[in-house]
Amino acid sequence: MYEPHEAREDTEIFPAFRQVTSDREFADISEHVAEAQHRRYGDNPIAGFLAQITAVERELGIYDLALFTPEDRP
Repeated sequence: MYEPHEAREDTEIFPAFRQVTSDREFADISEHVAEAQHRRYGDNPIAGFLAQITAVERELGIYDLALFTPEDRP
């Protein structure tokens, strides 16, 4: 579901948006979005997301992949 959405953004929406905004408007919007992302997710958002995923996996008991990995057989 995400791939068609992303493809449409990349091929239709963002190019059209870029055509209707001036360079200054686009720079202002880009800066505003970057600041909002930093306020919400901090300096290293990937680390924060990974910590959340790790916490969920631990809570569900699926954190240790060794429990789900078959042993090598000779």
